[in-house]
Amino acid sequence: MALQYNKGKCEGNEAYLGQEFQTTLSYLVDVKPKMWLPVRLVEGRLTSEIKTNLCCIREEARRVISALSSL
Repeated sequence: MALQYNKGKCEGNEAYLGQEFQTTLSYLVDVKPKMWLPVRLVEGRLTSEIKTNLCCIREEARRVISALSSL
């Protein structure tokens, strides 16, 4: 039986609680800036935004795991 998490409810086999799982998230970014736009500026901005996005994803995953473990 699989464990499913939906909007604050945990459904499925409770034997999964306490186990560690690993997930891989991949990004593919294809950017075609205008000729007049400095590439370094775009690269720097994308790097910053992707780091922020990944940190938010990590925090949300931690919050979900914490909610599941407190059930």
